[in-house]
Amino acid sequence: MSSINNTKLEIPIEESSKKLNNNEVIDQNNNKLITYELLIENYLAELTLVIGSSNRWKIPELDVNALQEYIQQKISGSQKANTILTSKINKDDLNSIEIIQSLDIDATMVKASIRTLLRSSLERREFFINFLKQTINDNNNKKEAIDTLSKDLFTDSKELGYPIPIMPILLAEEIRNMKDRNHGVENLTLKFAIREIATMINENILIFSRLHFENSLKQTLKTHYSEIDDQKFMSICEPKINSAINLAYKLFGIKLNPNNSTIELH
Repeated sequence: MSSINNTKLEIPIEESSKKLNNNEVIDQNNNKLITYELLIENYLAELTLVIGSSNRWKIPELDVNALQEYIQQKISGSQKANTILTSKINKDDLNSIEIIQSLDIDATMVKASIRTLLRSSLERREFFINFLKQTINDNNNKKEAIDTLSKDLFTDSKELGYPIPIMPILLAEEIRNMKDRNHGVENLTLKFAIREIATMINENILIFSRLHFENSLKQTLKTHYSEIDDQKFMSICEPKINSAINLAYKLFGIKLNPNNSTIELH
C-alpha cells in the first residue's frame, strides 16, 4: 500500500450516526477507533463500492480492512490503525460486514451507493477517491476504476442523471444457490430490498409505508422457504431479515424514525 500522509483529518460523520457518540471506542492516545460499528453506520456506501470495485476490476488490495485502516490513519494520524479489537466487535456489526462481503455486489447496489454519496459532502467523495488512488497498486485497471467512479461521483447534481440499473429478477436456481450460502437469508433479503427501493426511486415514488414494504418482503421470502413452516420461519429468519432490511435502508442513506410509519427517500 502506498504511504499515507499522517496529517490528522476530521472525516465527515453523517447526522444519522450522532447516537454513536456515547459508544465510541478510543485508544490510549484518545484517538477514536474506526470500529465495524462506525464503518457500517457511516461508510456503508464506500464499503459497498470497495467490494464491488475489487470484484469488477480484480483489485485484491481493495478490501474492508484497507478502507478501515485508511480512515483510521486519516483521523488519528497514527501509522498503525489498531482498529480491529476483538473485545470491542459487536456480533451484529461483524455479521453486517460478513453479509456485505459475501454478497455478489451488482450494478444496482453500486449505483445505489453512488447515489447516496452524491448526497454527501464533496469532501467525503474526494476522500473516497483519494483512498482509491493511494490504495490501488499501479496496474492497467487502476485508471479505469478511478475514472469510472469519479465520473459518477463528481457531478453538479445529487442525481445520477440516469435511472438506477435494475438487475433481472433472480432465477429459481440462483435463489436456491443463494439459500445454501452462509448468510443466505440476509443476502436474498438485501437483493430483494435494494431492487425494490431502487425501482421506487426510478419511478419517483419517494414516500412509502415502512410496514407494507417490510411485510411484503417477508411474504416474498416466505415463498422461497416453503419447506419451513410459518412459525419456524418467523422465529429463525425474521431477525436476519430485519437486519438485512436495515442494511438496505442504510445503503440508500435512509434515516429511520421509530415514530414514523413512512419512509422518505431523498
